[in-house]
Amino acid sequence: MPLVEHLRELRTRLTRAVLAILVFTILGFVFYGPILDFLTQPYNDMRPILQTQGIESELVITGVGGAFQFQLKISLVFGLLASSPLWLWQLWAFILPAMHRHEKKWAAILAGTGAPLFVGGAALAYVVLPKAMEILIGFVPDGFGSLVTGAEYFDFIIKMLL
Repeated sequence: MPLVEHLRELRTRLTRAVLAILVFTILGFVFYGPILDFLTQPYNDMRPILQTQGIESELVITGVGGAFQFQLKISLVFGLLASSPLWLWQLWAFILPAMHRHEKKWAAILAGTGAPLFVGGAALAYVVLPKAMEILIGFVPDGFGSLVTGAEYFDFIIKMLL
């Protein structure tokens, strides 16, 4: 295949991937409330335990545009994650013709085992998030409170899940 054909194929695949990400990002923006509820559930589960220890902790948004930036960030990450099967398929379909048969076999084995392990690890991280936050915020000295910005909390969750 000539170079121009490869570039056309790449452009088509990238366009499809970007459109998928854009559509799911818009869906993330529309369904921001339920997504935020899902993400803050571990924090809400942990707060009563900290309060029994005398530690006050609040999620806060800082800055004039902080709430809007936070909503955009959550929507974009949701869009990237929710559309990942689509854009990963576009990537795979572009690379696949260049691979040899034995490379295709190993790639299929790795994807077939890696994807369920990734999902299982993310689910486990979500389950242990309340206890992890309880331990980490539990280091707050007596007489101090803990103000966690929404951005810090979201970054912590993303790091734990990914």
